[in-house]
Amino acid sequence: MNFAKISNPNIRNEVKFYFSVRLQNKTYRHTSLWDGYYPAVKALAKFISLKYPNSISIIDINKDKFLLEYRTFLASRNLPIVYQGKNAIGNKEYIKASIYINLYNQIYEFFSDYYDNRTEIEKDRWDVRKLSIDFNQTRGEYTISFGTVVTPFRKWVKKYLEQRMVIQQNLSFARSRSILPPLSAFFKFIAVRYPEWDDLSLLSRNDILSFMGHLRTLPLKGNSKNTIEEQMKNRIRVYLYEVQAYVSYIQRLEWDFRPRSR
Repeated sequence: MNFAKISNPNIRNEVKFYFSVRLQNKTYRHTSLWDGYYPAVKALAKFISLKYPNSISIIDINKDKFLLEYRTFLASRNLPIVYQGKNAIGNKEYIKASIYINLYNQIYEFFSDYYDNRTEIEKDRWDVRKLSIDFNQTRGEYTISFGTVVTPFRKWVKKYLEQRMVIQQNLSFARSRSILPPLSAFFKFIAVRYPEWDDLSLLSRNDILSFMGHLRTLPLKGNSKNTIEEQMKNRIRVYLYEVQAYVSYIQRLEWDFRPRSR
């Protein structure tokens, strides 16, 4: 791969380092680099050389601004911004970011983590390989992100998973990942309903009932063959279970954040 097309020497070294790490830890195969990523590397190199020839690092460039400009750049050259495909059984279409956008996102996330000198638990995105716990290495999933949990509740969700997944280790990494969507939805609901709250001390049974109604308004995702009503019932059941488990746990440990109303 020829990285000389990236005229910015700082970002050129970052991109080279990124791919060398991915090859060494076998996240990428050499064939996927040449057959899949190389066109995206060339496009990214041309854009950075054109727009950001003097930036110190790829993470010093505002991500939202970069993506807005990069999408315009790709469209002007008839390069894809999104990828449209079908699920394994071919009955449902989906749209996701193209490899051109994905490559930038992956490099940005890699260096955001690489330059972050906080402990893993302090970060909003954990790498399970740095937590000294067991996990299924065959799945190829190594991170858990708390970015979808609204502040100021994010720290309490992180503390919950730190206790259960890292310290007590009675919750697997895969199971912890599955907990985040229900808790994210719940705290987003609470933040909208009570924007002045910074804890759950006033949480009541009526709030939980209202959350159940709120879940019915959210769009369904996935490729289930079940009816819409069956999918809805299953989501409500799963989400309520996780929220109740969370609330019960923080009450049992008497965290300051816990509900106190009757």
